[in-house]
Amino acid sequence: MTLATRQPAAAVECRVFCGVSKPRACTGSVLFVLIVFDQWCPVRMVTAHYPPTMLIHGEKDTDVPVAQSRMMAQALRAQGVECRLLTLPGRDHVFDLESSGVRDPETAAVFRQVIEFLHARLGKSGARP
Repeated sequence: MTLATRQPAAAVECRVFCGVSKPRACTGSVLFVLIVFDQWCPVRMVTAHYPPTMLIHGEKDTDVPVAQSRMMAQALRAQGVECRLLTLPGRDHVFDLESSGVRDPETAAVFRQVIEFLHARLGKSGARP
């Protein structure tokens, strides 16, 4: 019996991509990737003690499939962890460096949402970094 036949499709997909953005670039077989990198797969490390999490992912990301963030959000919610998933249509992996960076209205809006998320959970202090 192989790992693939004992796991749901989503788990196998996660095992292929967790820790490696492009499995074909690795030496060895896919099974090697499954065994070696599975221990660092974030989806496998989620517990009920995970902190509130905000995931931001460009839908056109070619480095890390957006499905990875969807699986992480699902794993967090299954453990009862507060999670917000924000997917960005038409954006890539480095969405914040595309076009004019934070001067881009859509990118600025994303960063405002991050700040609101953090303030709501950590409180507002007068200190600024």
